[in-house]
Amino acid sequence: MQKYVQESVYVQTIDEYNALAPEKKTSFTIIVVQLGVPFAGAVLKDQVASNTNLKWVHTLSSGIDGFVAVEEFKNSPIPLTNAKSAFSTILGEFIALGVLFHTKHV
Repeated sequence: MQKYVQESVYVQTIDEYNALAPEKKTSFTIIVVQLGVPFAGAVLKDQVASNTNLKWVHTLSSGIDGFVAVEEFKNSPIPLTNAKSAFSTILGEFIALGVLFHTKHV
């Protein structure tokens, strides 16, 4: 990853995000958002509204409902990618194990 990413910032709270210098907030070209985080929508809204360098948004979840609920992002040309199917195999194996556990007492 270091080959492609020169710098990264990881924030866990809205206070940490708000504490970033304005020039830092508007320097991101890619943001990766975990939608389950309560402030993800606010960060996305702020980035789309104020960061002209933003070229791509990626979510670590498979659902995108929370992203399209942010009108600023929904109406922007910024592409969104997600983790759809990233966990499909693992979940399938877990379900198969559950079936075997309950039917064959594995």
